[in-house]
Amino acid sequence: MLLGYGFCRFIFHGCLYWLVMACVSAALRLTVKPSNNVAVNQSVTLQCDKDPNESTPLVVFFRIQTQHIDMCVLEPIDGACKNTTDPCITRYNASCAGPTRYSIQVTVPKDWNGMSVVCETLIARSNSIVFFVTDKPEVRHLSPNPNRVLEGQTATLVCTVIDANTNTSIKWTWIKANSPNTVLHNGPNYTIPNIQRERSGSYSCIASNAVGTSEPATIQVDVQYKPEVQSITSSPYIVLEGQTATLVCVVTDANPNTNIKWRWIKIDTSNIVLHNESNYIIPNTERGRSGSYSCAASNTVGTSESATIDVDVLYKPSIEERDVKVVNETERVLLTREISSNPLANVSWYDGRQLLKSEMAVNTTTFIIEKTKCTDTKNFTLTASNASQRNVTSLAELIVNCRPIPDVTNITLWVDGDNIFVFSTKIIAHPEPRYALLFENGLQPNGIRDSMTRNTVNNFSLHFYKTTVQQTDYGTYNLFIKNTLGEATVYINVLPQRKPNTPVISKVSCKVRNAQIQWASSHNGGAIQTFIALATIGQQTVSRSESVCDKGESKIHSTHLQNLQSSTKYAFYIVAQNKHGNSSSEKRECKTLDDETSNQIPVVAGSTLGSIGLVALILVTMFLLHKRYRCIIKWENRARGKESPKTEKETHYTTITGQQNNERSLYDELTQNRDQYESVLMKDREGDDVKIYEQLQKNENVDKQLPVDAKKNDNQATGSTTPLHEQPSQGTASEYSEYTNTSFTE
Repeated sequence: MLLGYGFCRFIFHGCLYWLVMACVSAALRLTVKPSNNVAVNQSVTLQCDKDPNESTPLVVFFRIQTQHIDMCVLEPIDGACKNTTDPCITRYNASCAGPTRYSIQVTVPKDWNGMSVVCETLIARSNSIVFFVTDKPEVRHLSPNPNRVLEGQTATLVCTVIDANTNTSIKWTWIKANSPNTVLHNGPNYTIPNIQRERSGSYSCIASNAVGTSEPATIQVDVQYKPEVQSITSSPYIVLEGQTATLVCVVTDANPNTNIKWRWIKIDTSNIVLHNESNYIIPNTERGRSGSYSCAASNTVGTSESATIDVDVLYKPSIEERDVKVVNETERVLLTREISSNPLANVSWYDGRQLLKSEMAVNTTTFIIEKTKCTDTKNFTLTASNASQRNVTSLAELIVNCRPIPDVTNITLWVDGDNIFVFSTKIIAHPEPRYALLFENGLQPNGIRDSMTRNTVNNFSLHFYKTTVQQTDYGTYNLFIKNTLGEATVYINVLPQRKPNTPVISKVSCKVRNAQIQWASSHNGGAIQTFIALATIGQQTVSRSESVCDKGESKIHSTHLQNLQSSTKYAFYIVAQNKHGNSSSEKRECKTLDDETSNQIPVVAGSTLGSIGLVALILVTMFLLHKRYRCIIKWENRARGKESPKTEKETHYTTITGQQNNERSLYDELTQNRDQYESVLMKDREGDDVKIYEQLQKNENVDKQLPVDAKKNDNQATGSTTPLHEQPSQGTASEYSEYTNTSFTE
C-alpha cells in the first residue's frame, strides 16, 4: 500500500507540473517582516498571500530567485502543511495558517546582500523582494607579529579595516588580553612610549560601526630585557671540611632566555673568573675557601646584577645519650639532651611522625610533659639538623607507671546455640596487671580458659575461650583488671543468637513494568542475614528479587522487582532471614505507571518506482490530464478510510494481549515456586505481631540487666571468664627495648 501511495503521489505531482504549462498565473504577494533591510543573522518572516478568489494551490515554493534555489516547498491542505519535508518545519518553522496565507522564518546570512526572493505556486509567481544586509567590520593588524621591542623603547601597533557594511563612522578600541575591561586607546594606531617588561602580552584592536563590533585582531608584544639571577644554594652555604661544595645560580627572568653566558668570581679576587657555567663545584673544600662568591648572567640585551653566596666550612651535630626515664602517672617529667654542633643545630621532638616541639639554633633542648599518662610510655625521637647534616636522630625513652586501661569497656557476644564463644581485649598498664572474670553476682564461671600476652612493655592482650555454651552461661560478666596503681572493669554480655529484627522500607518507586525498593536494615540477631523483596496482589506473590546481602545495621539497601503489570497496585515487602528465622517488613503499596504506546505510520517514498513511473507518465500524460482530480480525490478518500481509528486500536489491543500472556506466564511460574519467604507473608499478621512484641520485650529485659556503661556501647566481640591471676609485675631489661603507640585512651 505504501509503495502504491508513493507512486500515486509522484504521478500526481507530474500531472500538476504539466498542468502548469497550460494554466494562467494567479496573483501572489510576498512581504517580509520586519524589513528587507536587515543585519547579518537577523530573523525575518517571509509571508506569501494568495488572491482569495483563486483556488488553494497544491504546492507553494519559497525560492531564492537570484540563485534558483528552493528554500522550502509547502503543500497546504485545510490550514495545515501536509506532507511537508522536515527541514521546512524544523529549520524554517513553515506555516500554512489559512487557505490564502503561507509563511516561513529565515535567518538572513551575509551572502543575501542583493539577493531577491519570491514565492511561487505551480501556476503563479509573486513579486520579488531584494535584501540589503548590513554587517559589522572586519579588521587586521599591520604591525609585525610578534612585535619585539627593547625595554625602555617605544612600541607602535597598527590596525586597519578590511571589510564593513557600512564603512563609515568606524570607532576603534584597543585592549590588553589580561585586562579586557580597560580601554587603552581609541584610534587605529596605538603607541606605547618607554615600554616596560610588564607591558608584554597580547593586544587586540576592535572596530565598530552601526551594525556591530568586529572580531578582535591580536598582536603579541614581546618586550626584551637583560637577565635576572639568583642563587638556589642557601647562604651561608655550609660544607664539611674535605667535602665537595656545589654553588648553583639560576636565571629567574630574561628575554630572550637563550644563549645565556655565566661568570663566577670570588669577591676578594674579582679580576679572576673562576667558572663559566651556572653550577660552580669546589671539590675537597678547605677552610681557606670560605668567603663570598658571586654569579652573573648575560644575554643579547645586557648583563645581570650579581647574586652572592657565602661559603662556610662546618661540622655535623651529635646528641647526648641517656638512660630510660621511669615516672608515675600524673607526674611532671623533663627529657633533656645536650647538642654539640657548629653552627648551632635546629632540633625537633617527635612522637612517631607527629611533631611535638621545635627549637632553632640551640645546644641544649628539653621536652616537658606536665602531667604524664599511661599512653606516654614510648620512645620519643629527637632530631638535630644544621647545614652540615640533617636529621641526626636519638631516642629518649620514657616509661609511665599507670593503672590498667582497656581498649573497650563493653562487649556483647551473640552465641549460636551450644557453640564455642571466644573474646579478647587489650589493656595498657604498667606494671603488669592481674585480672579475674566473674558473673555479675560475683560467682566464678566454670570451664572458661584464659591467657594473657605481653605485646609491648605496657600493652597486654587478654584472651578467653569456652568450648561448650550452656544456658547458664548466658548473662552478664565483669572482667576485673588491676595493678598497684588502680583497676578497671570490662562488662561482657553473652546473648543467644535470634532471627533478625524487622527491616524498614524507606522508598518504593514504581515504573511501568518494574519497581525499585529501598530499605534500612535492622539488627541481624547476631548472625549473618540476607534480604529478599516481594511484590504481592492480595495473598499472591507475583514477583520477588534475588537474595541481597546485608551491608550492616541501619544501612540503606535497594533492589528491583521485574515483570510487573502496568497500571496495577501492588503491596511490597522486605523479608530479612538468618539461620534462626525470618522477619518481614510492614507492607508498602505502589501502583505501576500506565503503558504509553503509540503507533506511527511511516511514509516511504518509492524513488525507484517513481523513476519508472516517470517514463510511463510521459507516454500517458494527455490521457491522465482530464482524470487527474477524480483520481486524486478517490485515492485520498481510500487512504483516509484505511487509516481508521479502529485499525489502530485493534493493533494496540493485540500488542497488549501478547504482553499480558507473557506476564501471566511469569506470574504462574512465580506462583508455582513459592518458598519459605512467601510463608512469612501468609501468617496471621496479628498473631505474628504479638510474638514479635513479646520477643522484643524479652530482649528489653535482657538489656535492662546490663550495667549502665554496657548499654552505652554494644560492641560485638567473642567472650569468657576466670579467677584473679597474678602475673610477674616486672619485665626484663630486654622487654623495654620496644614500645607501643596505643590508639585508645582513658
